[in-house]
Amino acid sequence: MPFYIQYLLYLTVMANTYSIGAFAKRIGRSPSTVRRSEQEGKVTPKRLPSGHRYFDESDVRAMLAGAPVHLSVFKSQLFIDK
Repeated sequence: MPFYIQYLLYLTVMANTYSIGAFAKRIGRSPSTVRRSEQEGKVTPKRLPSGHRYFDESDVRAMLAGAPVHLSVFKSQLFIDK
């Protein structure tokens, strides 16, 4: 497969993914909490060939399932409802 096709596939896959810092921010936690959740088996990140973690929307949904609503999300919902 030509390199440019591989690169386009890579960009397509990586477009909806998060680094550990971006993922932590997305779910309202710190990167160290995300790492601890990984050690406890609560989330299993995917790995790049370089070994770096990455997360996708399924990981976001898994981590937020049953989690308390973050205060900033609650505040923004108040303004939307009015």
